[in-house]
Amino acid sequence: MANCAVVGCSNSYYRLQRWAKSTCPIHNTRHDECVCKEPFQFFSFPSSKTQQDSRQKWIKNVNRKAGNANWQPTTQSRICSDHFVHGTPTVNNPYPSVNMGYDMAEIINPRKPPIQRFKVTKTQVKSKPKTRKQQLEDIDHDHQYNFRSNCNCTQDCSCEGCLQKERQICLLEEKILSLKEQLKEEKSCLQPKPIHKVLMESDKNVKRFLGMPSKKLFLTLVKVLTPKAKYLRYWKGRQSLKVMSTRVNKLNTTSKTKPGPARKLTITQELMVVFLKLRLNLTNELIAVLFNISASVCSQIITTYLKFLAHQFKCLIFRPTMEEVKATLPDCFKETVPNARGIIDCTEIFIEKPNSHDVQAST
Repeated sequence: MANCAVVGCSNSYYRLQRWAKSTCPIHNTRHDECVCKEPFQFFSFPSSKTQQDSRQKWIKNVNRKAGNANWQPTTQSRICSDHFVHGTPTVNNPYPSVNMGYDMAEIINPRKPPIQRFKVTKTQVKSKPKTRKQQLEDIDHDHQYNFRSNCNCTQDCSCEGCLQKERQICLLEEKILSLKEQLKEEKSCLQPKPIHKVLMESDKNVKRFLGMPSKKLFLTLVKVLTPKAKYLRYWKGRQSLKVMSTRVNKLNTTSKTKPGPARKLTITQELMVVFLKLRLNLTNELIAVLFNISASVCSQIITTYLKFLAHQFKCLIFRPTMEEVKATLPDCFKETVPNARGIIDCTEIFIEKPNSHDVQAST
């Protein structure tokens, strides 16, 4: 069903049908049986074959856009009589120009005013180019300083004025270089330091943010883990567990690079991400912002290294035998729970809250 193509106009064939079925208040009958004139009429766009110029003028006056391209009418496109000066296209006003939904003066590109030109008469004579002496005299009048003495300033001139000028130029060049160096230093001071450099500035920062006793111990840990960590494949679910464990246990490998996508961070920075998570329990989004990576990459790094560290340092976990446990069991436990195997310290650890209510209930 056709509608008016003008933006903001609500006239349509459906509206005409409703008007035709409604009762005329003057003749007390339906409008389709009444002699009253319709409230508006529809007019089709001019043909693209025989009236191309008029069609383009209609499209330009409608002033609609279809994305980045100009809007083109279809066979159902119409323009109602409300947008013509006389209610219908006439010889004097054949184009829609009334109530177009915008100020038509905005799209009119006014012609630039003509450039004022001076008439040149035949009696005028072209001025001769200035000589070297006249140019130097103009410089004397334009500048407050004058290094010239009675000198023609020829090539390789060694007069006092030229030497003084050369000395002044050298001083200015040195000043420019010093200002450039000063600007470079100030720019470097304004730029914030990367987070990994801030964390490794002192032993205090390493202990506070990473939970390691000193910077030296952390770098030693990085050195020990690097030979195997550089071949790690990032965790991508349980289906990658077998592949990752194979990569961890494979010591004699011929590949010199990590399988899969390239690393966004160095091994040292990846370990910083893991220790920041363990020490401060920061959200993955915040750690991702600090290290300029995405939250998904941050999650992959943390999951991968937690499993990797658990595999590497499981030998350091001491689990005493049952006989040793009974020998050192407190007296209060011997009476109530003589077969106790271990004591779990009840420490409250805050975890990230999942969005799903079902997952929240099962956590």
